[in-house]
This record gives sequence, C-alpha cells and structure tokens, in this order.
Amino acid sequence: MKKALIFGGGNIGRSFLTPVLQEASYHVTIADINESLVSALRKEGRYPLVIRSREGEVRKIISGFDCLTLKDEALLMKKMLEADLVVSSVGMAGIRGVCSLLARILPERNRAGVKPLDLILAENIRNGAEFCRAELKGLLPPGYPMNNQLGLVETSIGKMVPLLTEQDREEDPLRLFAEPYNNLILHGEAFLCEPPRSSSISLVSPIAPWVDRKLFIHNLGHAACAYLGRVKYPGLTLIWEVLEDEALRNQVRGAMREGAAALLAEYPGIFTEESLNEHIGDLISRFRNRALGDSVRRVGRDLRRKLGRDDRVVGAMRLAVSHGLGIGHLLDVYRAALQFGLDQQADPLDRELSLQTGRFSAAELFCRFSLADDTFPDRLNSIILAGLQEED
Repeated sequence: MKKALIFGGGNIGRSFLTPVLQEASYHVTIADINESLVSALRKEGRYPLVIRSREGEVRKIISGFDCLTLKDEALLMKKMLEADLVVSSVGMAGIRGVCSLLARILPERNRAGVKPLDLILAENIRNGAEFCRAELKGLLPPGYPMNNQLGLVETSIGKMVPLLTEQDREEDPLRLFAEPYNNLILHGEAFLCEPPRSSSISLVSPIAPWVDRKLFIHNLGHAACAYLGRVKYPGLTLIWEVLEDEALRNQVRGAMREGAAALLAEYPGIFTEESLNEHIGDLISRFRNRALGDSVRRVGRDLRRKLGRDDRVVGAMRLAVSHGLGIGHLLDVYRAALQFGLDQQADPLDRELSLQTGRFSAAELFCRFSLADDTFPDRLNSIILAGLQEED
C-alpha cells in the first residue's frame, strides 16, 4: 500500500482528504500542530464523519490512519522519507513551514535513492505551485534539481465543511460534519509519479481554469450570499435562511453568472455556458442545505482578504472588465460587502473597515482596501471605479 502524509488534521484534512486517499489505496498519516487533537486521535484510532444532506444524515467511521504532532520530529522526518505522496492542508499561515520541512527531506531522499515526491497543495492559494517553488528555491541547496524531484500539484477543492459549534465539540471533539459533495480536482500533468486514482478524484490539465472556477463562481457566490443577505436581512444568521428569498437568490445567481461569463471568455474551450450554469444551480442548491448550518458570519468575514484585488469579488470584476463584460451584479456584491462589518458581532478588523463607509464613498474604499498602492490606477481599476462612482 502506498503512503500519504497529510499536513493538517482540520476539517478538510480529515473530512475530505483522508477518506479520499484511503479510497485510492493509500495508508494515511495525519500530521498536525494541535497536540490535544493528535493525542485524542491516537487514543481512539478513529473518528466519526457525519454527511449531512437534505435527505438526512449518514454516519461514517474513519479509521486505519496514523497520527503525529509536528514536534515529533524524528518520526515526522521518517514519514516524509518514506512517503509516496505529501499533502498540504494548512493554509497560508502554515505553508511556509511545510516548504521548510520539504527542503530538509528532499536532499535526504536523493541521497537515499528514493523516487521523486509529489506535493498536493490542498490550499485556497491561487498560483500555489509558483508560490511554493519560489519559497523552496531559497531553502534548497544551490543547483538542487527541484523540478525533477518534486511535483507541485495544485487543486480545486469545492468541499464545504462548516465550523463546529461549542455544543458539537462538547458532545464529541473528534466528530466532523460535511456535505455529500466529494470531488477532488487535481492537476494531472503536475505529478512526477503515478497520481492517486479513485472515483472521487478528477485529473485535469490545465488546472488554472478550475482554480478560477472555484474562486470566481463558488467562493464568489458563497460570499455574495453572506454580503447581500446581511444587508437585506441583518437579523438572520444562516446562509440557507437568506437564500429562502427568491429575489436574493436571483441576485446571487446574477453575480455568479457574471463570474462565469468572465471564465468563458478567459478560457475558451475549457467550459461551456451550459456546464457552468449547471454548476451554478448545483452550488446554490448546496448553499441552501439546511443541515450544514453554515453561518453568514463565517462565510463573509475577513473582508480585507476577500475584497483583495485578485480575490473572489474584485478579481471577478477585473477579469470581466478585461473582456469588456458587464459587472452590475458584482458591483452590488462589492457595495454590500463594505457594510458587512457593521454588525455588532463582526470581527474587529471587518468592523473597522465597514465603519469607514460613512466617511468615504465605495469608490474611495475600493482604492483603500482592494488595490495595492503600486498598482493603481490601471485601465481595469479605472472602469470599476467609474461604475462605483456612478452609483455613489
């Protein structure tokens, strides 16, 4: 049996990646910084995974894995030396640490005559392979043949896993909830060795269109639910609740279709209008899954990142404008997002941003929060600004 090492035993690592790789006939080892989590997983040797759909719940028990902490250095290095596949699911805060560990083990694998290693980047990072390649270049010995020894495999992950409530954690700290959707999209041509294969894995090339589909349709649509929903229904707390409003659903669908139109123009021949509309319909249906209990606050928070120039809202606007396409619904989402932090329960940084709305126009806030100083103005930004100023 092949061996996979997953960095990150959080929601995606355990509810999605572990069972998918087990299905692909890998023995999985989970490495995590959370020592209490690792201790509990080692003691139990299993954890429950509850799949929630409109039809009800299906409970699965995930077992047959190993687990270790990042402090368990000798064992961690041994696992990395033996691994056929490494997976990173740690977010931007942890990816540099994974690169640092890889830089230590890759020359050792070379000396031991071990075959090349593939790293699956199960992260929401655009151009993740390029980021890791640049990071590793500064850590590996000069002249190290990285391109022949490490495959950097980008992914598109659409699995939705809501945050656990305090009650959930008290009842069972190891239990996870997830939706039925279970498709792991991988960049097939990036593997140096044989890629994992199962009915839950799709190998595609190129990967960029699929990463952008996730960002400019899925992430955009989810955020639109939160931002438009908070403005129209400030008292509602769950995504499915705001989506009970048909008019609001149509607003969300309109923004997603503007993102889809931009993708069709950017990647001719990869998608069809019919397939993207079907994808949008499926996503809205999944967003409405009451059993997930996904909150407006979780989906919308972290405004500075989510309103970044290349992220879900502004990135979709810029891509659409670059192809001469309309962005009316996207502008509505952007303006709604600026008010998101006005809620008393909002995160402090989001609240700070939204409090600016009384003193600055949406166009001014676009300059302050959505664009880096050294990139403004350019043609695309100027068109978007004109649309915002028109409404101001």
